[in-house]
Amino acid sequence: MSPSFGDTKTEENKLNPFHFSKCSVAEITEFLTNISQTQSGLACLQNQIVQDKSVVDIRGDMPGQLNQPDELCKQYFGDESYMCRGPNFPIQEICRSLFCSKPGDSQRCVQVNSVRGTSCGNKKVGTPNFVKTYLNA
Repeated sequence: MSPSFGDTKTEENKLNPFHFSKCSVAEITEFLTNISQTQSGLACLQNQIVQDKSVVDIRGDMPGQLNQPDELCKQYFGDESYMCRGPNFPIQEICRSLFCSKPGDSQRCVQVNSVRGTSCGNKKVGTPNFVKTYLNA
């Protein structure tokens, strides 16, 4: 059971490139239902996370500010992937989506969703619904 990247964007999946089969969704739902019916399972699901002081707090940062587009492509397709560049891939477009090379297919760049806060111009970042000014970009 694992997610896969969807090539078709719909209103339902435009912000999430992963999709699970109906069978996987049913298995996950059954697992969560079963575990929530036991005392220890319910306690586990309701546990509060204790913040470890050695972990850097990045709650104020937007995900797109933490990684450059090439790194995002690597997260999608592996270490050999990179952001496609050139006249067919205008930099302004990465506010909402970017094109990544697909390892093993040197002629193919695949469109993927950008993450919130991806820099896409002078002090501009993309969010799911609009482009906004962000002084740290």
